[in-house]
Amino acid sequence: MKRIFLIALLIMTGSVATAGQPDDKKSGPAGKAEQELKQIEEARRQAIAKGDFKSLNEIYADDFSGIIGNGRLINREQLFAIFKNNDPGVTFTTDEISVRLFGETALFTGRLVGKTSDGEVVTASRFSHLFVKRHGKWQCVAGQSTAIPRQ
Repeated sequence: MKRIFLIALLIMTGSVATAGQPDDKKSGPAGKAEQELKQIEEARRQAIAKGDFKSLNEIYADDFSGIIGNGRLINREQLFAIFKNNDPGVTFTTDEISVRLFGETALFTGRLVGKTSDGEVVTASRFSHLFVKRHGKWQCVAGQSTAIPRQ
């Protein structure tokens, strides 16, 4: 059961710390949007770690849907239930970040690794978050996670 929880948490986890991300060299609207989305992801991470569901309600759209590592579909309420069971003994880091912009839509992808305090890797996945700009504000409308097999 704990393994299923970790896989589910990987999907849309906000318990991530960013690592190894290149500096944003883009300028203009695309660079600004990319920076804004990276800031939203960091705010999301902090909100999950603190249990700040007011902030998470602003980040995740009411009509959010996700696919967790076992293929199960979840909605925003189910995702928030997963966040409430966050294991403080596992630290998540994110790298290989990519943001692709398509007008008022953005695809945010990365790799997520969960480690125990002694450095043991307990889970790893690749994830995607789909953001849509609604009423001038980016909201996460969909997310997906795929486990990376252990070597």
